[in-house]
Amino acid sequence: MIKHTMRLLIILSFLFSTVHAADTPTEKGGYMQRQELKLFIQEMVDQHQFTETELNGWFAQVRPRNDIIESISNPAEGKPWYVYRNIFLKEKRIADGVKFWQQHQKWLETAEELTGVPARIIVAILGVETLYNKYKGRYPVLE
Repeated sequence: MIKHTMRLLIILSFLFSTVHAADTPTEKGGYMQRQELKLFIQEMVDQHQFTETELNGWFAQVRPRNDIIESISNPAEGKPWYVYRNIFLKEKRIADGVKFWQQHQKWLETAEELTGVPARIIVAILGVETLYNKYKGRYPVLE
């Protein structure tokens, strides 16, 4: 599960760095015709042991969704950290973070080595965004 998640995080980093509302492809064509995606797939095959068939299968299913693009373009979280601090710094969330870190230490160390992002930051983000995999979100990951 974690290995699959790490692979998806690599893909997501690509998507968030290249998809903009202004150049979103049409619903009919999806993303498969984009040159950036073709280059990305080749890079993932060459450098990260993905298969072209696997990636083409995933991306062929992805369709632009204006509701998601609108949500990303206009985040509700415009408040400063101190407003959110008491929501996130609770004993249960901290204990869940420690447990998650202990259970997935090997994968977190690997992620840190590959990305340069400290494991503590990865764990903190996972706690905020997923409650350590308890909240799956409203949208399909690749969309």
